[in-house]
This record gives sequence, C-alpha cells and structure tokens, in this order.
Amino acid sequence: MRSKIFLVSILGLMFFMQGCSTLKNVAKGAKEGAKEGAKEDWQAIRKADDWMRENMW
Repeated sequence: MRSKIFLVSILGLMFFMQGCSTLKNVAKGAKEGAKEGAKEDWQAIRKADDWMRENMW
C-alpha cells in the first residue's frame, strides 16, 4: 500500500513539475507575442497618422 501511495505521489510531482515548465514557456511566449503585437499596433498607428497628415492637412 505504501509503495502505491509513493508511486502516485511521484507521478503527481512529475506532472506538477511539467506544468511549471509549461507555464514558464507560456509566459515567455505571451511576452514575445505582446512585443510583436505592440510593434504591429505602433506601425498601424503611424500609418494612420501619416494618412491623416497627407489627406487632412
């Protein structure tokens, strides 16, 4: 009985550790995605500003 509990505990710990790694990678991916999104947003804002300067002034 003790060996089964030990085995289940070890498997649960391994699953938990994999989850921590996954969360770290997800956070890193989200940060990179936010950077790229901000760059694209900035380019869209500049393009709109250039269009307004050209057509509205």
